Amino acid sequence: MGEIIVITGCMYAGKTAELQRRIRRETLAGRRVQLFKPVMDDRYSSTEVISHDSHAIAAVPVKNATELVSFLNNPDVVGIDEIQFFDLAIVGVCLELARSGVSVICSALATDFRGEPFCFSGSSHHIGELLPYAHVISLRAICTHRGEDDRICGRDAMMTQRLINGKPAPRDSPLVLVGGKEAYEARCREHHIVP
Repeated sequence: MGEIIVITGCMYAGKTAELQRRIRRETLAGRRVQLFKPVMDDRYSSTEVISHDSHAIAAVPVKNATELVSFLNNPDVVGIDEIQFFDLAIVGVCLELARSGVSVICSALATDFRGEPFCFSGSSHHIGELLPYAHVISLRAICTHRGEDDRICGRDAMMTQRLINGKPAPRDSPLVLVGGKEAYEARCREHHIVP
């Protein structure tokens, strides 16, 4: 039987780096690996999964779960970066792959910038729908909120803070905004602000 591994956490927790590490390990073990990413996430590259520390692995960009399935070529392992950007059908795809003996390793934001579970594209269902069927690896970042003394907080961060012109984004901001350090910081609960 296959398995499902979900690597989750906030921005800058190392989710993509851990996904890459596991994909490289499976490749070294001689397994047939296919790596996918959502076509909308082209921050650093449209055809690679690139971590915030600039490590890259080639990936197939796809629009949705159906397109991902159309690219499958008898893999042993399927990697999926930023799975929260897929449609809800991705849950069924992951379950079916695992039932058929394929291991699925995916990365996912646990919550959106509002601090709520991240919903799949076009759905009120969220990443939590997949967690009961998965081995969950929950990662944390470092809170980078700067105090009045200009020092960062440094505590464990589990929240993603969206910024607009350096200020916390209001709750009614668009849910999805693909970005990097110019738009997001990792924050602890105390310093996560949603006006």
